[in-house]
Amino acid sequence: SVGHRRQRRMRLLEKLKDAIQSRQIDVALQPKCDLSSGRHTGFEALVRWRPGGVAVPPPELISIAEEAGLICELSEIIITRALSAMAGFKHAGLEPGTMAFNIVAAQLQQPDFVERFITLLDVHGLAPCEIEIEVTENVILDRSAGNFASILRKSREAGFSIALDDFGTGYASLVHLKQFPMDFLKIDRSFIAGILTAKDDAIIVRTIISLAHNLGLRVIAEGVETTDQVKLLSNLGCDLVQGFLLARPMSEQQAHKYLKTIHKTGSYLRHQMQDCLKYR
Repeated sequence: SVGHRRQRRMRLLEKLKDAIQSRQIDVALQPKCDLSSGRHTGFEALVRWRPGGVAVPPPELISIAEEAGLICELSEIIITRALSAMAGFKHAGLEPGTMAFNIVAAQLQQPDFVERFITLLDVHGLAPCEIEIEVTENVILDRSAGNFASILRKSREAGFSIALDDFGTGYASLVHLKQFPMDFLKIDRSFIAGILTAKDDAIIVRTIISLAHNLGLRVIAEGVETTDQVKLLSNLGCDLVQGFLLARPMSEQQAHKYLKTIHKTGSYLRHQMQDCLKYR
Protein backbone atom coordinates (compact mmCIF):
# COMPACT_ATOMS: atom_id res chain seq x y z
CA SER A 1 0.00 0.00 0.00
CA VAL A 2 0.99 3.66 -0.39
CA GLY A 3 1.14 4.14 3.39
CA HIS A 4 3.36 1.10 3.77
CA ARG A 5 5.74 2.37 1.07
CA ARG A 6 5.87 5.81 2.69
CA GLN A 7 6.72 4.28 6.07
CA ARG A 8 9.50 2.21 4.48
CA ARG A 9 10.96 5.33 2.84
CA MET A 10 10.87 7.25 6.12
CA ARG A 11 12.62 4.39 7.93
CA LEU A 12 15.26 4.11 5.19
CA LEU A 13 15.79 7.86 5.17
CA GLU A 14 16.63 7.88 8.89
CA LYS A 15 19.08 5.01 8.38
CA LEU A 16 20.55 6.71 5.32
CA LYS A 17 21.28 9.91 7.26
CA ASP A 18 23.24 7.84 9.80
CA ALA A 19 24.98 5.84 7.06
CA ILE A 20 26.12 9.01 5.26
CA GLN A 21 27.37 10.53 8.50
CA SER A 22 29.34 7.39 9.37
CA ARG A 23 30.22 6.81 5.68
CA GLN A 24 28.73 3.31 5.78
CA ILE A 25 28.09 3.28 2.03
CA ASP A 26 29.84 0.84 -0.28
CA VAL A 27 30.97 1.13 -3.87
CA ALA A 28 30.83 -1.64 -6.48
CA LEU A 29 32.99 -1.51 -9.59
CA GLN A 30 31.80 -2.89 -12.91
CA PRO A 31 34.44 -3.47 -15.61
CA LYS A 32 34.15 -2.31 -19.22
CA CYS A 33 36.14 -3.58 -22.16
CA ASP A 34 37.00 -2.58 -25.69
CA LEU A 35 35.32 -4.82 -28.25
CA SER A 36 37.94 -4.58 -30.98
CA SER A 37 40.97 -5.39 -28.82
CA GLY A 38 39.31 -7.24 -25.95
CA ARG A 39 41.23 -5.04 -23.50
CA HIS A 40 39.95 -3.84 -20.14
CA THR A 41 39.31 -0.08 -20.41
CA GLY A 42 37.98 0.88 -16.98
CA PHE A 43 35.20 0.62 -14.41
CA GLU A 44 31.87 2.20 -13.61
CA ALA A 45 31.41 3.07 -9.92
CA LEU A 46 28.03 1.97 -8.54
CA VAL A 47 26.47 2.66 -5.14
CA ARG A 48 25.69 -0.22 -2.78
CA TRP A 49 23.97 0.04 0.61
CA ARG A 50 22.95 -2.82 2.90
CA PRO A 51 21.37 -1.51 6.11
CA GLY A 52 21.05 -4.45 8.51
CA GLY A 53 22.53 -6.73 5.82
CA VAL A 54 19.60 -6.21 3.42
CA ALA A 55 20.46 -4.55 0.11
CA VAL A 56 18.43 -1.50 -0.89
CA PRO A 57 17.97 -1.33 -4.70
CA PRO A 58 20.13 1.54 -6.05
CA PRO A 59 17.21 3.30 -7.85
CA GLU A 60 15.26 3.42 -4.54
CA LEU A 61 18.31 4.60 -2.61
CA ILE A 62 19.03 7.37 -5.14
CA SER A 63 15.39 8.45 -5.21
CA ILE A 64 15.31 8.75 -1.37
CA ALA A 65 18.64 10.62 -1.32
CA GLU A 66 17.50 13.05 -4.03
CA GLU A 67 14.18 13.71 -2.32
CA ALA A 68 15.91 14.39 1.02
CA GLY A 69 18.61 16.62 -0.51
CA LEU A 70 21.33 14.12 0.42
CA ILE A 71 22.39 13.08 -3.08
CA CYS A 72 25.49 15.30 -3.26
CA GLU A 73 26.81 13.93 0.05
CA LEU A 74 26.04 10.35 -1.02
CA SER A 75 27.77 10.88 -4.37
CA GLU A 76 30.83 12.39 -2.75
CA ILE A 77 31.26 9.24 -0.63
CA ILE A 78 31.02 7.07 -3.78
CA ILE A 79 33.50 9.25 -5.67
CA THR A 80 35.97 9.28 -2.75
CA ARG A 81 35.69 5.49 -2.27
CA ALA A 82 36.20 4.73 -5.96
CA LEU A 83 39.10 7.19 -6.37
CA SER A 84 40.78 5.67 -3.33
CA ALA A 85 40.38 2.18 -4.89
CA MET A 86 41.75 3.45 -8.19
CA ALA A 87 44.79 5.02 -6.53
CA GLY A 88 45.37 1.69 -4.71
CA PHE A 89 45.25 -0.28 -7.99
CA LYS A 90 47.77 2.07 -9.60
CA HIS A 91 50.02 1.93 -6.56
CA ALA A 92 50.02 -1.87 -6.90
CA GLY A 93 51.23 -1.53 -10.50
CA LEU A 94 47.85 -2.47 -12.01
CA GLU A 95 46.08 -0.63 -14.82
CA PRO A 96 42.52 0.25 -13.78
CA GLY A 97 41.84 2.41 -16.86
CA THR A 98 39.15 5.06 -16.41
CA MET A 99 36.50 5.37 -13.68
CA ALA A 100 32.97 6.39 -14.67
CA PHE A 101 30.59 8.11 -12.25
CA ASN A 102 26.87 8.79 -12.58
CA ILE A 103 26.39 12.49 -11.95
CA VAL A 104 22.92 13.87 -11.15
CA ALA A 105 21.37 17.30 -11.69
CA ALA A 106 21.89 18.38 -8.05
CA GLN A 107 25.65 17.90 -8.42
CA LEU A 108 25.75 19.91 -11.64
CA GLN A 109 23.89 22.69 -9.81
CA GLN A 110 26.89 23.14 -7.51
CA PRO A 111 28.73 26.19 -8.92
CA ASP A 112 32.09 24.70 -7.93
CA PHE A 113 31.34 21.16 -9.16
CA VAL A 114 34.40 20.93 -11.43
CA GLU A 115 36.78 22.45 -8.87
CA ARG A 116 35.53 20.14 -6.11
CA PHE A 117 36.01 17.09 -8.30
CA ILE A 118 39.54 18.16 -9.29
CA THR A 119 40.39 18.69 -5.58
CA LEU A 120 39.29 15.10 -4.84
CA LEU A 121 41.40 13.85 -7.74
CA ASP A 122 44.44 15.76 -6.48
CA VAL A 123 44.12 14.14 -3.05
CA HIS A 124 44.40 10.70 -4.71
CA GLY A 125 47.06 11.66 -7.25
CA LEU A 126 44.70 11.17 -10.19
CA ALA A 127 43.90 13.30 -13.24
CA PRO A 128 40.61 14.36 -14.91
CA CYS A 129 41.54 12.38 -18.06
CA GLU A 130 41.09 9.20 -15.98
CA ILE A 131 37.45 10.07 -15.19
CA GLU A 132 34.21 9.75 -17.14
CA ILE A 133 31.18 11.76 -16.08
CA GLU A 134 27.92 10.00 -16.96
CA VAL A 135 24.66 11.93 -17.16
CA THR A 136 21.22 10.60 -18.07
CA GLU A 137 18.78 12.04 -20.59
CA ASN A 138 16.82 13.52 -17.65
CA VAL A 139 19.72 15.88 -16.99
CA ILE A 140 19.85 17.22 -20.51
CA LEU A 141 16.07 17.67 -20.55
CA ASP A 142 16.06 19.51 -17.21
CA ARG A 143 14.93 23.15 -16.98
CA SER A 144 18.53 24.05 -16.08
CA ALA A 145 19.90 22.19 -19.13
CA GLY A 146 21.62 25.30 -20.53
CA ASN A 147 23.50 25.78 -17.29
CA PHE A 148 24.38 22.07 -17.13
CA ALA A 149 25.71 22.18 -20.68
CA SER A 150 28.17 24.92 -19.73
CA ILE A 151 29.31 22.99 -16.63
CA LEU A 152 29.84 19.87 -18.74
CA ARG A 153 31.78 21.92 -21.30
CA LYS A 154 33.95 23.22 -18.45
CA SER A 155 34.42 19.62 -17.22
CA ARG A 156 35.47 18.51 -20.69
CA GLU A 157 37.90 21.42 -21.02
CA ALA A 158 39.43 20.31 -17.70
CA GLY A 159 40.04 16.85 -19.22
CA PHE A 160 37.02 14.78 -18.10
CA SER A 161 35.18 12.59 -20.63
CA ILE A 162 31.37 12.88 -20.82
CA ALA A 163 28.94 10.02 -21.49
CA LEU A 164 25.20 10.14 -22.10
CA ASP A 165 23.75 7.22 -20.14
CA ASP A 166 20.60 5.15 -20.89
CA PHE A 167 20.40 6.63 -24.38
CA GLY A 168 17.19 5.88 -26.24
CA THR A 169 14.93 5.55 -23.19
CA GLY A 170 13.95 9.20 -22.83
CA TYR A 171 13.10 12.06 -25.12
CA ALA A 172 16.54 13.44 -25.93
CA SER A 173 16.78 14.48 -29.57
CA LEU A 174 19.62 15.15 -31.96
CA VAL A 175 19.38 18.82 -31.01
CA HIS A 176 20.37 17.90 -27.44
CA LEU A 177 23.30 15.83 -28.65
CA LYS A 178 24.52 18.87 -30.54
CA GLN A 179 24.18 21.18 -27.52
CA PHE A 180 25.98 18.95 -25.03
CA PRO A 181 29.68 18.07 -25.15
CA MET A 182 29.68 14.26 -25.37
CA ASP A 183 32.36 11.62 -25.90
CA PHE A 184 30.28 8.48 -25.40
CA LEU A 185 26.70 7.28 -25.85
CA LYS A 186 25.63 4.39 -23.62
CA ILE A 187 22.92 2.19 -25.10
CA ASP A 188 20.40 1.24 -22.45
CA ARG A 189 20.33 -2.40 -21.37
CA SER A 190 16.65 -2.73 -22.33
CA PHE A 191 17.64 -2.55 -26.03
CA ILE A 192 20.57 -4.94 -25.59
CA ALA A 193 18.28 -7.49 -23.88
CA GLY A 194 16.08 -7.66 -26.98
CA ILE A 195 18.76 -7.25 -29.63
CA LEU A 196 18.63 -10.90 -30.76
CA THR A 197 14.89 -11.47 -30.51
CA ALA A 198 13.19 -8.15 -31.26
CA LYS A 199 13.83 -6.80 -34.75
CA ASP A 200 13.04 -3.25 -33.61
CA ASP A 201 15.66 -3.38 -30.84
CA ALA A 202 18.35 -4.53 -33.28
CA ILE A 203 17.41 -1.69 -35.66
CA ILE A 204 17.49 0.87 -32.83
CA VAL A 205 20.92 -0.35 -31.66
CA ARG A 206 22.30 -0.29 -35.21
CA THR A 207 20.92 3.25 -35.71
CA ILE A 208 22.34 4.55 -32.40
CA ILE A 209 25.80 3.15 -33.22
CA SER A 210 25.74 4.66 -36.70
CA LEU A 211 24.47 8.02 -35.41
CA ALA A 212 27.08 8.15 -32.64
CA HIS A 213 29.94 7.33 -34.99
CA ASN A 214 28.79 9.98 -37.46
CA LEU A 215 28.88 12.49 -34.59
CA GLY A 216 32.37 11.37 -33.60
CA LEU A 217 31.18 9.61 -30.43
CA ARG A 218 32.06 6.15 -29.12
CA VAL A 219 29.36 3.68 -28.06
CA ILE A 220 29.11 1.62 -24.88
CA ALA A 221 26.57 -1.22 -24.68
CA GLU A 222 25.28 -1.90 -21.15
CA GLY A 223 23.81 -5.12 -19.84
CA VAL A 224 25.68 -7.52 -22.15
CA GLU A 225 25.00 -11.03 -20.90
CA THR A 226 25.55 -13.49 -23.78
CA THR A 227 28.23 -14.28 -26.33
CA ASP A 228 25.66 -13.94 -29.14
CA GLN A 229 24.98 -10.35 -28.05
CA VAL A 230 28.72 -9.66 -28.18
CA LYS A 231 29.01 -11.13 -31.69
CA LEU A 232 26.17 -8.99 -32.98
CA LEU A 233 27.40 -5.82 -31.22
CA SER A 234 30.88 -6.47 -32.58
CA ASN A 235 29.50 -6.81 -36.12
CA LEU A 236 27.50 -3.59 -35.68
CA GLY A 237 30.70 -1.75 -34.75
CA CYS A 238 29.96 -1.13 -31.06
CA ASP A 239 33.07 0.17 -29.29
CA LEU A 240 32.78 -0.92 -25.64
CA VAL A 241 30.74 -3.34 -23.58
CA GLN A 242 29.91 -3.87 -19.93
CA GLY A 243 27.65 -6.46 -18.35
CA PHE A 244 27.44 -9.77 -16.52
CA LEU A 245 29.15 -11.72 -19.33
CA LEU A 246 32.32 -9.77 -18.66
CA ALA A 247 31.90 -9.44 -14.88
CA ARG A 248 29.33 -8.51 -12.27
CA PRO A 249 29.85 -5.35 -10.21
CA MET A 250 32.57 -6.21 -7.70
CA SER A 251 34.09 -5.03 -4.45
CA GLU A 252 37.45 -3.25 -4.37
CA GLN A 253 39.17 -6.49 -3.31
CA GLN A 254 37.54 -8.45 -6.15
CA ALA A 255 38.44 -5.71 -8.64
CA HIS A 256 42.05 -5.88 -7.46
CA LYS A 257 42.07 -9.63 -8.08
CA TYR A 258 40.37 -9.13 -11.47
CA LEU A 259 43.01 -6.59 -12.59
CA LYS A 260 45.80 -8.81 -11.27
CA THR A 261 44.50 -11.76 -13.29
CA ILE A 262 44.30 -9.84 -16.55
CA HIS A 263 47.65 -8.17 -15.82
CA LYS A 264 49.31 -11.56 -15.31
CA THR A 265 47.73 -13.46 -18.18
CA GLY A 266 47.45 -10.59 -20.65
CA SER A 267 43.92 -11.89 -21.14
CA TYR A 268 41.73 -8.80 -21.10
CA LEU A 269 38.54 -10.75 -21.59
CA ARG A 270 37.03 -13.85 -20.17
CA HIS A 271 37.37 -16.87 -22.47
CA GLN A 272 33.74 -16.69 -23.63
CA MET A 273 34.34 -13.24 -25.03
CA GLN A 274 37.66 -14.13 -26.62
CA ASP A 275 35.86 -16.91 -28.47
CA CYS A 276 33.34 -14.35 -29.74
CA LEU A 277 36.02 -12.10 -31.10
CA LYS A 278 37.49 -14.95 -33.19
CA TYR A 279 34.32 -14.91 -35.27
CA ARG A 280 34.32 -11.24 -36.17
